[in-house]
Amino acid sequence: MHPYLKESDKPSEEVVWLLNETILGSNGAKYRHCETNRHIQTIDEPLYLTLQRHQRVLANVTFCRRNNDWYVRYFAFHASSQSSSPKPQKKGVLRLALKEYFELKLQDNSCRRFYAYIDPSNTKSKQMAESFGFEKKGEITTQTFSRVFPKNSPRLSKEPYSLEIQQLVFQHFGKLNYFFEAQLNHGKFYVIRNSEQKIIAFTNVH
Repeated sequence: MHPYLKESDKPSEEVVWLLNETILGSNGAKYRHCETNRHIQTIDEPLYLTLQRHQRVLANVTFCRRNNDWYVRYFAFHASSQSSSPKPQKKGVLRLALKEYFELKLQDNSCRRFYAYIDPSNTKSKQMAESFGFEKKGEITTQTFSRVFPKNSPRLSKEPYSLEIQQLVFQHFGKLNYFFEAQLNHGKFYVIRNSEQKIIAFTNVH
């Protein structure tokens, strides 16, 4: 493994600071993750990979180790290490070190495959993932919406994760690739029932 790379099961103060300060997005809207200090405590089977030089954390990749499939949960670069060029710097020290790490973990069978969810408008993240050998396997459709004056619905209730909900989750999603139970105990379930009190719709919100 590259001498600048360090692994840890717990995040250092420098890593938490970096994740809090990182601004995401290349084109269009740019954003920052909120409440990282709280959310980082709920990550399942985390592994924090940091690239450090001269006592400074230059980059962090946080993985959720879900069996042999590793989910890339956070991917952050210090502002001083980010390139202003729209094209990926294939020979950059950071890029080469991380590419070597991905290849090593696949070769020694520590990980069967890595996967991530990438905003297609985030050009830099998309190009970097492709340079590491990631391939597009599917798409997720998202919809932005807001309500200025939201109204409560008597049909909607907030419920804990129960056996009834668990059975529905597995019925609808259990056979899909990259389905994991790890996050089902986090967040809140909102449920709509019919007149017979049967669940007809539900969602898990983080």
